[in-house]
Amino acid sequence: PIVLNLIAARRVTKEAALFEQQLADALGLATRSLRAGHPLMSAFQVIVDEMEPPVSNVFAEIVQQQQLGTSLEEAIIRTADKSNSEDMKLFAASTVIQLRSGGNLADMMERLVAVIRDRMRLQRRVRVLTAQTQFSKRVLIAMPFVLIGILMVLKPDYLVPMWTTDAGRYMLGAAGIFLIVGSYVMNKIATLKY
Repeated sequence: PIVLNLIAARRVTKEAALFEQQLADALGLATRSLRAGHPLMSAFQVIVDEMEPPVSNVFAEIVQQQQLGTSLEEAIIRTADKSNSEDMKLFAASTVIQLRSGGNLADMMERLVAVIRDRMRLQRRVRVLTAQTQFSKRVLIAMPFVLIGILMVLKPDYLVPMWTTDAGRYMLGAAGIFLIVGSYVMNKIATLKY
């Protein structure tokens, strides 16, 4: 179950990253469509027709809800609420405000695309800067296992008390706990919230 959860979490993270990248492209496409004189629903339909999943599925849901009689504002808000993307929620809030106030949707979307792209650039930079911490974590976690392996080959007698005495087993248990705690702390250090 743990391995399946890790695989599922990685897949969800990968799909969320793909969605964020596609969202910027989709909003750029919608901006060009709006500047060409198309209405907002037509711009959404262009996204559905031209883009790939997962972003096309999200905008298809907006189009479908609107065709079934839901107001455009409500369809956008509902779809954004289902999404885990902060950028999609920002898009929904911005679009609803523009629809209510009568502002220029194309300009708003253009600014939103710039914000999303800047955030993606910042996320890439943060990943590069925290990569050293992640590498250090892997080295520090692997080091005890490498040393035990070397000692097992060179002088196996040194490690016999670790397996055969209560104190040795307690020390191994404590070392395992410290490895887990150290890994957790280094993950927290490498995670920047902005």
